[in-house]
Amino acid sequence: MIPFAGRIFIFGYGMVGKSFVRLLKNEVIFEMKNLFVIDMALDDRDEFIKEGGFKDNYYVHHVTKDNHISIYEKYLREGDALLDFSEKTSNNDTLTWCLENGVFYLSTSASSWPEDDASISAYDQFVSLIERERKYQKGYPTAVVEIGCNPGLVSLFAKKALRKMAQMVDTKLFSEEALTLLHEYQRKGQSNLLAQALAIDTIIISDYDTLSVNGEMNNDDTLYSTWSPSGLYDEAVAHVEFRLGTDFDINKIQDKVKIYHANDGYIKLNLKGIDTLEKTYSPHGYFEGHLITHEETMSLASYLSVLDEEGLSLYRPTAYFSYRPNELAVQALAKVKQSAYQKPKAFKKLDETLVSGGEYVGVIIHSKTHGAYYYGSGLELDVLKRDYPKETPTIIQVTATAISAFKWMLKNPNLGLVLPEKLPEDEILKDAQKYLKQYDFHMIKESIIPLQGLLDKSTDDKK
Repeated sequence: MIPFAGRIFIFGYGMVGKSFVRLLKNEVIFEMKNLFVIDMALDDRDEFIKEGGFKDNYYVHHVTKDNHISIYEKYLREGDALLDFSEKTSNNDTLTWCLENGVFYLSTSASSWPEDDASISAYDQFVSLIERERKYQKGYPTAVVEIGCNPGLVSLFAKKALRKMAQMVDTKLFSEEALTLLHEYQRKGQSNLLAQALAIDTIIISDYDTLSVNGEMNNDDTLYSTWSPSGLYDEAVAHVEFRLGTDFDINKIQDKVKIYHANDGYIKLNLKGIDTLEKTYSPHGYFEGHLITHEETMSLASYLSVLDEEGLSLYRPTAYFSYRPNELAVQALAKVKQSAYQKPKAFKKLDETLVSGGEYVGVIIHSKTHGAYYYGSGLELDVLKRDYPKETPTIIQVTATAISAFKWMLKNPNLGLVLPEKLPEDEILKDAQKYLKQYDFHMIKESIIPLQGLLDKSTDDKK
């Protein structure tokens, strides 16, 4: 365990916030009088108290674009840590205030103020984050952003998978000079040059949720989810954004393109995530998942890019996210599509009602030359409950990564803003493994054609 003498603020006491507090008590030495919650409702104060929290340390505020600075100024001071698990707030605005005021900051995803949602894309969020990364470097308090499962954990999986893949490929396919460089890239941790040397054309973030509940659920107009049903809805009805690689022929899907930046591969389709399916792999089996906009497709593709002296891309892999939620969510999303994308009347998170299944999250590293490899984490509910009865496979993959990153922050307190791809993957993965069990790395035997569903859809539209 690692000590922290400062005050810790949990911003958003939902499923992730509650799980993080439970793990925090196992991993960090701190005084409970220094643990605080800022949440928009009083509903979960009793649960906070059951965990050992102080009643008067639970603050209820609806944090908005207009009042967020006054709330932060009221409660936070230099040396505190703000762990941001909130929804419908601007992570970038909160991050900026924290860095300017000496407060440690961690977030597990990206979000914006509700009034800005329609005008801010995932790409805009990423560009804004990169601008802050350039500004807030060593000397500022350490802040780690988007360090949950995905985004976060999957980027660490990708870095680790590239190194492991380099050790397994057929060395006869390399010249002596190329093989020497391959080993050098591994040793120096130069993931972008390693990916280029391995001819990685695509990285697929794969998420297969097989969790199920006991009995029937009334889902006539309810969207169920094992994480955030409102977040799932927002992602599913949004136009798909991701990054295309330098070797992908944009002309093959030109009829599906709304926005495309040739310089960095950013693409926005005129299709919604709910309307797209891509065949993807997990250790549980092959599946069709929705093509969903996600933060890690922006940061991972950027991190693995090789640029020339003028900043133009010499190499970049395609990066996209394919997600199949649990069956209740699949059924609900089908009804959303039938209703012309109207928002369901009710949202319900699934946690205590879960009885079986699991969640498999990982990355597929695809090379036309060397084949495809999978690296990821798979947690079954019954196995997890034996050691951690209050946790769920979906949430603990977020909080195990976040708590490991928080401990790393405390050991490295003055590094400024750090994105997941810049974290030491071996250290974080090893620390999180007690919760995530065994990581799975293996070659995929059945071929996957990246973006095959999108290519087929374009072909169908031309018939």
